[in-house]
Amino acid sequence: VIYLFMAIFQPNILGVGTFKLILLVDFAVFAFLVVKYQRVLFNKKVMMLFAGFLPFVLYLFVSAMIHILKYPGKAGIYMSNFTGAVLPLFQCMILGLVMVLLIKVKGIEYSEIENALLFVSLIQLGCVLLALFVPQIRTMFIDIMLRDTDASRISDFLRFGSTRMYGLSRNLFDLFGYIVSILITLVFLKGVSENKNIYKLISVVLLIIPLLNARTGLVLALVGFAVVLAFYFTPKK
Repeated sequence: VIYLFMAIFQPNILGVGTFKLILLVDFAVFAFLVVKYQRVLFNKKVMMLFAGFLPFVLYLFVSAMIHILKYPGKAGIYMSNFTGAVLPLFQCMILGLVMVLLIKVKGIEYSEIENALLFVSLIQLGCVLLALFVPQIRTMFIDIMLRDTDASRISDFLRFGSTRMYGLSRNLFDLFGYIVSILITLVFLKGVSENKNIYKLISVVLLIIPLLNARTGLVLALVGFAVVLAFYFTPKK
């Protein structure tokens, strides 16, 4: 669960390029999986699953191009932001491949993976609440984020008394919102599919994470809730 947390949120705790280290491990895992389990991994259903990453990549690319056209002198910065956002998405894809492998080849139950992602979400919620109520911890988390994030962007938020940036992650902005919205939606899906109110309640409480950081993630999580409800409660013909 700890490695999963580190791989998803990538906080540079070690101060020696934690993100690069995790990325290197991910590339090695990816190469191994492709060579050994290509028949299991590369089928139509799995490809359709990972096609879900394309809208995020397309959105990030279009957003970068719009900013480059508007501010051509900052093209390098926006392209750097684009690659910095796409690489974590690639890591999420690797994690997805590992999960598919664990289910299909190793016989791991899908519920076990759901529980692992639930614990990852709860750890992040704990970090958010600690940062919210203990200013020193928030400062420490921001210092960790400064190792990989544009300092000017963070200082702008702090200068205007921003209520954002509570949590432990390499990035607490839009990409963070995308990731937590997926995690929250998965917890809500677990609650609806198993008809367990405790998971539904937890998913609502988890909304605190994007509420205090990336409001886009809050919107996406609510959209995810609506999609889950529509899928399960729309009368089937």
